[in-house]
Amino acid sequence: MVFDNTGALYNLSAVITNNTFNQAKYGQYSPMFLLITYTFMYDTIFATYPTVVVHTYLWYCKDIACQFRRSLGDEADIHTQLMAKYSEVPHW
Repeated sequence: MVFDNTGALYNLSAVITNNTFNQAKYGQYSPMFLLITYTFMYDTIFATYPTVVVHTYLWYCKDIACQFRRSLGDEADIHTQLMAKYSEVPHW
C-alpha cells in the first residue's frame, strides 16, 4: 500500500496526465510513502542478487575455475565420459 503525506491512500490520478507522469503535479501533491514492511521487503530482494553472486564466487570459485580450464583443454567431464558409451543418434 502506498500513502501520501497525510496518511491517506495515494491518489495516483493526481500525478498522472494523459497517461504520463507530471512532475509539477507530483511536487504539489505529495511524495509516495511505503509501509516499512514493503521497504524491508524491497531492500531484501535487491540485496539478494549481489549476495548470491558473492557467495557463489567465494564458495565455488575453485570449482568453477577448474571446470572452466577443463572445458578449454577439451578434457572430458563425468557427463562426457558416461555419454561416450552410447552411439550418436542419426539426424532425422
